[in-house]
Amino acid sequence: MSDNGTIKYIIENIGGIYGRQEFEFKPGLNLVSAPNGFGKSSFVYGFQALAAESRDLRRMSHVLHSFEGRGRAELLMPDGSRYVRHLRASKKGTISVGGKPVHSEGRKVSIFCIAHESNELMDMIRNRRPLKDFLLGFSDRKYYLLLAEYCKTRHKESLEEIRGYREQIAALADLRCRLKAAHMTLETLEHEKSLLPAISLECMFGNEEDAVKYDRIKSEHDALVDKNNSLEGEQERLENSIEFYKYRRERLLAELTRFEEEHPDCDRELEEMKDRQGQLKEELKELLEDMGRLQARLEDTDRSINRHIEFGFNECFACGQPTDVERLRQRRVDIEADKKVLSEKMVNCEKNIKELDKSIEDFSREIKLNQVVRRNEIHNLDHLIETSENRLKTATRLLEEKRPELSNLEEKVRLLESSFDKETLGIIEKHRALERKMSHVRQKIEIIKSRIADIGVADAKFALLEKRVSFFEQIAHYVFLQAEKAQSAIREIFNQRTGEVLGLLEIDQIERIYMDEDFDLKVIRTFQGRKKAVSIDILSRAIDRKIELILDRQVKLIHL
Repeated sequence: MSDNGTIKYIIENIGGIYGRQEFEFKPGLNLVSAPNGFGKSSFVYGFQALAAESRDLRRMSHVLHSFEGRGRAELLMPDGSRYVRHLRASKKGTISVGGKPVHSEGRKVSIFCIAHESNELMDMIRNRRPLKDFLLGFSDRKYYLLLAEYCKTRHKESLEEIRGYREQIAALADLRCRLKAAHMTLETLEHEKSLLPAISLECMFGNEEDAVKYDRIKSEHDALVDKNNSLEGEQERLENSIEFYKYRRERLLAELTRFEEEHPDCDRELEEMKDRQGQLKEELKELLEDMGRLQARLEDTDRSINRHIEFGFNECFACGQPTDVERLRQRRVDIEADKKVLSEKMVNCEKNIKELDKSIEDFSREIKLNQVVRRNEIHNLDHLIETSENRLKTATRLLEEKRPELSNLEEKVRLLESSFDKETLGIIEKHRALERKMSHVRQKIEIIKSRIADIGVADAKFALLEKRVSFFEQIAHYVFLQAEKAQSAIREIFNQRTGEVLGLLEIDQIERIYMDEDFDLKVIRTFQGRKKAVSIDILSRAIDRKIELILDRQVKLIHL
């Protein structure tokens, strides 16, 4: 167990450090300082070895000393717990890992460590570049936003699919109403038939032989009529299907034609958008270079002013010309104004790049929808139309072939019925008329059922799409809330750590450094007993250096 709350840190053959080295961390702020090449990076590699997941550490060959096959990193905590990682070089150029890390596998560990000499955050502050995206890059917000964008895209796609099914759903509702009406009509006809008097064939013919003959011919006639009715129903159903397929094809073709007329050369248009995107990125790069040059001029001007104020130099140390302090101060004001204008251009340029990224993504999706999805659907509809037309021709041919046979049977039935009295013939005709009507209604019911079966899948698809729309809408809302929480969390962490470092360093005139809700860095400064919140970019160079020292100690959030 470590004494006095200290943490012992032991590394052996890690990075550029040969052999065993032991360090102690005492409660509070521990600063590590050394010239170049003395092992500061290797010092951090040991923490990487202790914190990284095994699968990631195996690829970090730089962690192990180049000329040693084995190494280790160890932490002894004040409570007596011990964490150690054993490393061994393999023939494949990777590292074999053993031991106990400071966390369970699969967890993300984040630590604050000393920043590089070039403080990226301070450069962004001086150049008036937005800090929000830079800081949020250390959070999970970007992943939540990517997921939210994906959900919004799927939500939009589902809505577009639903619009394509609305006509089919309306047609389906109409067919169901017609089916219900047809069933009611059939029930009415069946009831009317049940009220007619029954007919005895033997009574009508007077002998059994003629009755049997009539019954046989009438059965053949009725069977042929039913078959013809079925073929006629198939004809009507196929004609309706062909009409629907052609209507759907025309709609898709009109949408495809409209898109092709609006975008005659999609590839060229998309390439132009990408070229424009490249130009904007080059423009942003040039703006950044201009901002760097302005910053260099500003720092040079500040040095000249400070030399005059602190040392009383009235001449330029390079050329010996007299120094006009007021002119230098005016130059500083002009440079700051130029930086502000340039910063606005950079913000607009970055905004245009993001908008163009979104336009390229949407246009690529629209190209795919028209050139792939709609063309494939048109091709499938062409195949359905061709198949249905061939089946319609077959049904029509069979009907034509059955007509002579049906006419012959009808003539035989009329000859046999010529001996019936007028009252009997009237009853038979009523039976026959009701049978024709019932057969027609049954045929109509079968056609409607067949039509419902053809587009009935649209009903299930529509219900599924409605559920999908609701699901992606809810998920996008939830993920967006999580992104907002991640945004607030990174700002709170930044403010908390900055406050901790400020409390340890106890720098005069600075009461607090914090990030506001717009991710602008603010400083509460004390002067002559008064406190005032000011923006960091209007402070003096001396105060600026103190703030840079604080940020140097905590800004780099490393995800190992």
